[in-house]
Formats: sequence, structure tokens, C-alpha cells
Amino acid sequence: MEDHHKKMQSDSCDPDRPTHPGTFPTCEAGRSDHQPAESSVDFPVSVVLPAGGTGERTGLQTPKQFCLFMGRPLISYTIQAFERVSWIQSIVVVVAREHMDLMTDIVQQFQHTKVRVVPGGSTRHRSIYNGVLALGEEGRPVADKPKVVLIHDAVRPFVEEDFLYKIAMAAKEQGVSMITASISHII
Repeated sequence: MEDHHKKMQSDSCDPDRPTHPGTFPTCEAGRSDHQPAESSVDFPVSVVLPAGGTGERTGLQTPKQFCLFMGRPLISYTIQAFERVSWIQSIVVVVAREHMDLMTDIVQQFQHTKVRVVPGGSTRHRSIYNGVLALGEEGRPVADKPKVVLIHDAVRPFVEEDFLYKIAMAAKEQGVSMITASISHII
């Protein structure tokens, strides 16, 4: 763990950015001031976070999901946003095989409790598939297996619970729901 942590600290994600980029919004990550009337669901919901990117398009040495912001990897903020939603039962983070140990260290260091780390595939689609498959392999009773699986980009930490609620309810009612949102193009 120590070696991975030192690597995260030593790799510069963007030499022109200040060490502390400021603060995140004052409202609690993952929460919204506009909660739906029923902010909970009565069926199992899980999340798959594909995080296998290499940072190739950005030209960074460190994949952006592992870049530090205020002393913490970006992916940890995204995980935290989903962990704060009480009705989300589990989160599967899918990473490249060479980053499995690093991601496991992040989960332990930041005490993420709903997370399971699994290896990705050769493409983003195969990685998502691996994440969904992992949800069925967790050894839980059939009744506890997710009825809805939310797929979310691991480098987008600004997630509002009411938005997730609407997606989960639409997916449950329609059998599938796909909403593409680019609400956090700050990174």
C-alpha cells in the first residue's frame, strides 16, 4: 500500500494546476437540496464504476481516476457520493488488472465499505460486463441481487441522489433506463 500511495503522490496529474484546487461545493456530495418525495427505493440497487482508463487522451502519466485532489484520489470522491446514498447496496469498481492493488489500497485507505474491486476487460464494454457479472457472483441470496444496476463514469464525482432516484425508478418501471448526462465536465 505504501508504494502505491507514494506513486500517487509523486505522479503529477497536471503540473500547471495548484496542489489544492480549491474546495468542492458546500452541499454534501451525492445529496441534493431537491430530494424527491420518496428518496428511497424498495428494491436492490447496485452501481458499476468503470475505472479502467489509462489517461491516454489527456496525456497524463497517472490515469485521472487516481489523480489526487485535496490529498485524495478522484475515484474516492465518486465512490463516496454513491456510498452516501442509503438505498445503494453495493458498488463494483472495474479497473485494469495492473491497477487492482492500487484500487484495493484506495478502498482500504479511505474506508469505503460498499465496494468490490474487479478486473476490467479489453474494452470499456467488456469492463462494464465484468462489473455486472461480479454483482451476480457475490454469493448473496437471489432476493438481494440487484434489480437495477447503475453504470456511472468513475471520474465524475458530482452525483445527485434525486437524479439517481429518477434513473433507478425509471429502470425498474421500464426494464431499462439510459440517461446520458455531462454534468461534470470540469475534469
